[in-house]
Amino acid sequence: MFTINVAVALGIPLLAHGIYGWDLPIQISNPIIVYPFSFLQATLINLGVIYLVMLAMVGFTLLLSSRLKSPFAVLLVIVPTVFIPLFLVPTGTTGLYNLILLLLPYRATIPRFGSFISYQFGALVLDVFNMRAIVYVVLTIIAIPFAYMGFKKHQVS
Repeated sequence: MFTINVAVALGIPLLAHGIYGWDLPIQISNPIIVYPFSFLQATLINLGVIYLVMLAMVGFTLLLSSRLKSPFAVLLVIVPTVFIPLFLVPTGTTGLYNLILLLLPYRATIPRFGSFISYQFGALVLDVFNMRAIVYVVLTIIAIPFAYMGFKKHQVS
């Protein structure tokens, strides 16, 4: 369903305006953007991150579903995870609050090309897109096998 939604959301502007311009730099929309991407590259990067977020959330939901007794308990965990970040606003400074907030599912789907957010681990510095990709790939890799093991032991009544 999400792929159909993406196809419609991207197909309508492409049909209306054509593909001319997708190879232009994204600095046209905002001159302070430091990433050397074209509009097409920026769109594909953001779509890739959104798909990774979606896969991790599906894996997390399956994991909870395999471990918890009722679907209501799964909803009690998933709904706040998705909807509480809607009401939290990033501040103008780079702090731990912002770094965590921008990795939560809702905020991770919003492109941040115009911000200078980076995650530093010693000499390794990652931009927000690479960090989101790493976090959600790791979450997916962890959640899916544990969900599988949980469903193997799961008894249907």
